[in-house]
Amino acid sequence: MGKSNQKAFNNLVKIVRHIADNLIIIEIIPTGIDLEIGNEDISRVKIEHGIGTNLIYSILYNLVTQLKASLQIVISSRKVDNWIFYLGDSMILPMIAANLTRKRTILLLGGNLELENHYQSFENNISKIFLLFRNINLFLADQLVLYSSGLIMRWKLEKHTKKISIAHEHILDSNRLEITTPLEGRSIIIGYVGNLGRIKGVMNLIKSIPSILKDLPDVKFSIIGDGELRGEIEDFILKNNLQKIVDLEGWVQYEHISEHLNELRLLIIPSYSEGLPNVMIEAMACGTPVLATSVGAIPDIIDNGKTGFLMDNNESDTIAREVLRILREENLVRVSNSAQNYVKKEFSEDEAVRLWTGVLIS
Repeated sequence: MGKSNQKAFNNLVKIVRHIADNLIIIEIIPTGIDLEIGNEDISRVKIEHGIGTNLIYSILYNLVTQLKASLQIVISSRKVDNWIFYLGDSMILPMIAANLTRKRTILLLGGNLELENHYQSFENNISKIFLLFRNINLFLADQLVLYSSGLIMRWKLEKHTKKISIAHEHILDSNRLEITTPLEGRSIIIGYVGNLGRIKGVMNLIKSIPSILKDLPDVKFSIIGDGELRGEIEDFILKNNLQKIVDLEGWVQYEHISEHLNELRLLIIPSYSEGLPNVMIEAMACGTPVLATSVGAIPDIIDNGKTGFLMDNNESDTIAREVLRILREENLVRVSNSAQNYVKKEFSEDEAVRLWTGVLIS
């Protein structure tokens, strides 16, 4: 689990602490990363996961990590009633170990379950192995947790319907996430917040900028985040003379995210695959309209034209066309207000605890 997932994970910890008497966390984290959970009374076991420089080392590191996690599961089993696998849909050895302890296994499918297409796009054969592991884990888990019922068909999980529950770990911080600058008072700044990875479709957004500029010469872009495509994005900005148009900001501390979202006229989520993006909910809470591809649980949250905007695909031409159309919308303020009202109701801490209580006590 990396930096971009920490907020959602911390929320899940907070939710479970409302329900469970004790909590043991077996953390599998990249070497050099430390998660700030903030609960001193939680038992934590840290397993560092090395990054392989080639296929063989990647497989070996993954195998060692899974064996270490499996051992910790066996050691801790007497103190556990439920095992929750967070971002662990391909962790097959720990899932087998958890099953052998005869305790209930709960697999949270919060990531990219349009994964079949994603995995097949990889250039190496290891992708097929992870896809096989995921499918085995779907079978082995006693309970599957999805962000919305719409994902059952979207992720082709109909055969698992009887063991599916609906819950999420998204909690709005009402003290930090609010409208501080009314939408009509903001400059025309279009934003992206997240990992700069290929699956996020961020390069498609970057490539749409020259087309948008032809009709909106005063528009600016704010790109927040970091990742594998940063160098490619910097090259595109330089080659197209966009240095004064695009602000590539890197990661921003969470306590400042509301400030940045309140500067945007529109947030774009051009992902090929998603679960339920936290930044979408945060933007809606700040009154920032969202334009997103119709993947994952996004279309179950965004009512197109009412609480946000959906795209059928994330091609650069589509993004440019939709941005220009949306920024000319007469009802953009109404969409902003509707989105804020919706997420404040659906993503409170009380609602998240209620949903997870149904998962853990059933």
